[in-house]
Amino acid sequence: MTIFIPIIDVTYKGSIKLLKIMNPSIIVVRLLDLAIRNSNKPNKLFYNIIKAGGLHAYLRYDGIIVFSLIMPDDQIRVFNPSIYAYFINALKPNYYTTVDGWTYHKQFRESMKEIYRTIKETKQLIKLCPNLSPLGLVKGCTELQLDAHSSWLLAMGIKDFVFHIGDYRRNGIQYHMESGKYFAEIIRKKARKLFLYGYGSQKQLISHSFADGYISNKHFVTANVGLVYKGTQAFKYRKLTFEEAMIENYIQIQRNMESLRYQTRLNEVNLSRWVMEAEQEELQLDTQVVQALAVVE
Repeated sequence: MTIFIPIIDVTYKGSIKLLKIMNPSIIVVRLLDLAIRNSNKPNKLFYNIIKAGGLHAYLRYDGIIVFSLIMPDDQIRVFNPSIYAYFINALKPNYYTTVDGWTYHKQFRESMKEIYRTIKETKQLIKLCPNLSPLGLVKGCTELQLDAHSSWLLAMGIKDFVFHIGDYRRNGIQYHMESGKYFAEIIRKKARKLFLYGYGSQKQLISHSFADGYISNKHFVTANVGLVYKGTQAFKYRKLTFEEAMIENYIQIQRNMESLRYQTRLNEVNLSRWVMEAEQEELQLDTQVVQALAVVE
């Protein structure tokens, strides 16, 4: 069963009220929202959260919080395991994603170097955050690299994976989108749980339903550009406030996810019927062959 996991923008002042209304069982909070841009220094909001007692206390939220270390390349370069650990241990999430890296199409050598770096830093980070469990952020630009990285993560005891599929979808190039889906399917074979980061397409929910969860802030960014979902279509809104549009989007996305679960169950029933019918046809054919042979004899 695939679930929708919202990314909560903690820089938005209404995030606490929004969370109370939405009441999701699991959310994602991003490191990039709590650090000064292009720096590894905490921003003012970070210290406000620490003063409140951590993310759960600040957000007044009792569910599961995943702390995402996914961020722009320039910002990745200024972080190290000690700084990551400082943020994680101070904020007290339930989980965190492993170290991010930049791996791009056809940049094989550079991507492999990045994978080695992320593995090395992840090992250090696990030692610095002994009381928390990481979700493995799988990186790579080829099938071989993704397979190797996921194997290394498994060897460290990490069984649940995150794949940033949004990297493959943002430019709308069909080849890249198909590659992203193919890579996700490869990772799925090794993962106990697989979460697709940056996947929020409401028209193509079923195409990636082999994943356990879609991590997205689609409810937020869609409202931010003046749109609200009706079914899988987005329309301009006029009579709603920005906050109301966000809530409407979240509710509609959850409805779409429920429709996805129904459609998946329906497909499973239809498949079972197809298998039963095929088996009956095969049995009838076998019977006819036996009868025909009996006549020949």
